[in-house]
Amino acid sequence: MKTLSERANYLLQLAGNSTKELANIAGVKPASVSQWVNGPTKSLAIEPATKLAKKFGLNAMWISKGVGPMKDLSPSSNSNGNSLLPESAPQLINLSEHPDLQEVPRVKFKLSAGVSGYAIDPEDGNGKPVFFRRDWFELNGYRPDKLFAVRVSGASMEPALWDGDLVVINTGDVELADGEAFALNYEGELCIKRLRRDAGEWWAASDNADQRRFAPKRCTEDVKVIGRVVYKQSERI
Repeated sequence: MKTLSERANYLLQLAGNSTKELANIAGVKPASVSQWVNGPTKSLAIEPATKLAKKFGLNAMWISKGVGPMKDLSPSSNSNGNSLLPESAPQLINLSEHPDLQEVPRVKFKLSAGVSGYAIDPEDGNGKPVFFRRDWFELNGYRPDKLFAVRVSGASMEPALWDGDLVVINTGDVELADGEAFALNYEGELCIKRLRRDAGEWWAASDNADQRRFAPKRCTEDVKVIGRVVYKQSERI
């Protein structure tokens, strides 16, 4: 079910093929449901998606954007109260029973050189989403539908980020900031670099001390910012 129309029709069946009932569950007008079902609307806002997810035991991000698993099976919270739940949590819970939690899906970005837009696919294999408490989003002003988790690849950002680390990218924040780490579309490839401002130009710099291997690259107009890196999960201490 790649399109919102397909997912909306599935939800409509769960609601007994009643547009009014589905609208009541989502907290929207029946006209909005008709737009979902018939195709003019391409994505569904996270708030009604969350309400529908709680009702039917589904994944809110799957309902909203078709990202992640359809069913809502999620790692349980850990006992020390940390915001981010470990991917290896042995117990599975139904997220609809834990309204204080919100998932961030693990994805792969599909990019083209010089193009600002992008597509996302769920990460294959061990691509379980990661979970934060909702107050983490609220305190930082993050929109859940703008956050995605990806794996770091390569050694260019060591020791800040190691190969295999998991980072969360806020695609709602693309304002350039000196010294901050961003995910970039650099010649059609996803790369994570620290932006530097020098002599009136922006540079994509690596943290690795070996600057011969990882020399800064000037950010031309073809380099597109995907979003700011706002969180990392690492097994390197």
